[in-house]
Order: sequence, then structure tokens, then C-alpha cells
Amino acid sequence: MEKGVLLESLGEIDLPFIHVKDTENERFLLYKNEGKFVRELVENDWIKNLFKIQTYKLRQKNIANLNRMFGKEPCEEISFCEMLLGKSFYIFHDFLGLTFCIIEFPSKNILIIAGAYQSESSEEIATFKNEEFLKLMKLSKQFPKKNLYFTETIYHALHHQVIHCLFSKNERELMEIVAFLKKDFSIHHSLSELAEKFTLTERTIQRRFQMILNMSFTEFYHILKMQYARKLLMRKHYTIEEISAQTGYGTVSSFLNAFKRFYGYTPR
Repeated sequence: MEKGVLLESLGEIDLPFIHVKDTENERFLLYKNEGKFVRELVENDWIKNLFKIQTYKLRQKNIANLNRMFGKEPCEEISFCEMLLGKSFYIFHDFLGLTFCIIEFPSKNILIIAGAYQSESSEEIATFKNEEFLKLMKLSKQFPKKNLYFTETIYHALHHQVIHCLFSKNERELMEIVAFLKKDFSIHHSLSELAEKFTLTERTIQRRFQMILNMSFTEFYHILKMQYARKLLMRKHYTIEEISAQTGYGTVSSFLNAFKRFYGYTPR
């Protein structure tokens, strides 16, 4: 049902191409290419390999995020957690000066590759003599030329549209809560504060976390803070006192104890 709504919605979007793949069955659900020049480009082996590489990079970022959070290999039980904490959306530029986006939600077995717009700053490499490359350059010049702000706006709108189609109202509300929590960790947000802000009851919020993520609000909020603390530590620009304050802990000792309980060692 969710995928049917998604395909119907994406079929109406005015983009040169949109490819939607079911990653569980490894088959395309939508393979929309507007125009012969688009088909020639996206079905070229160089471009296909580019898509594979960029998809791999997106997935590696997700795995790295989870490993940093949990200190272990990710497991299936936290696939929705991966979507909330990891990276499901990626904009990239290719060697032809075209801008694409990749959207993937592992919990829904959906991968989307969409594009493409020609960057206004892209310039043809006249000295490059490879025949295949020159052919691709010629094809790329037929894509619409847009500035980066316009392109990113279109891709972000596509990302939000995909979320709206694939995820339930309860899941989307949970995403909004998590996005709010991640804005500023130096301020500790209570459950009652969240309930008032999002016009939900405390019990409803607790149930959403438990039913969708299989963990309590407190557990999830703690994961967010520990992930952020470790990120700051890795940058090596902050003292323990500064990190403690930026993650919303009242004292350094309470931060150190929380960090050690979570990761098994004291931050240095």
C-alpha cells in the first residue's frame, strides 16, 4: 500500500528521471526516463557504476553512524532507528557537472535515485579526448541547467514527499520529535515539554518510542546525546567540561558516568 502511494506520487514529479528500486527483491518498481538522451545517459555503464558507488557510500555512512552509537555492528531491530539517526538522503555531483540525489530507507526496502540537473558552474573539458566521455558530456548538456539552491530545494522536497508516502502519521511525528531533540543538546528537553510542544500526551510519546523503536524515550534520548558527545570528542577541539555542557549534563561527573556506562570507557 505504502509503495503504491509512493509510485503514484513520484510518477507525477517533473524530473528528467526517477528510479525506484525494491532492495529486498532487487527489482525496479519505477524506471521513469524522460527523453531518449536521458535513457542513453543513465543506462551507460559509467553512470550505472557511479550510482552503485554513491549508494555504497551512503550505506557506509549509515553503518559508521550506527557503529559509533552502539559500538557494534548494526542489527535489524534498529532499522527504523537507523533511518532516524543515520543518513537516508544524499545529494552528489558527477564528473559531468550533473547533480543527483539518492534516497534510501532500509526499513522500507526502498532505494530512489533521481536527477538530474546541470550545474550552472559546470564547464566542458575540451582537452579530454576519450570518445565515450565526450559522448556523455554531449548528453549531459541536454539536461536542464539550474543553480545549486534550486536543485537542492527540489531534491529536499522530493525527500519529504517520499517520507510522507512511506511512513505513517505516527512515524512522521516521531521524526519531528527527534529532529527537535537534535537541534540543541545543551538544553535538556523533558517528556512533559515535548508533550506540550507537539500537542501530544506524555503517554502517547512514550508509546510511539516503544512501539516504533522498541525503546523508551529516555533510552533513545540518551543514545542521541552519547552519539553527539562522541562526535565532539573525535573532533578534539573541545574539553570534557565543554562537551558535558553541550550535551546537557549538569555536572562533568554525571556526564563521565553516563558516557562510561554507555561506551564502557571514560572519555579522554
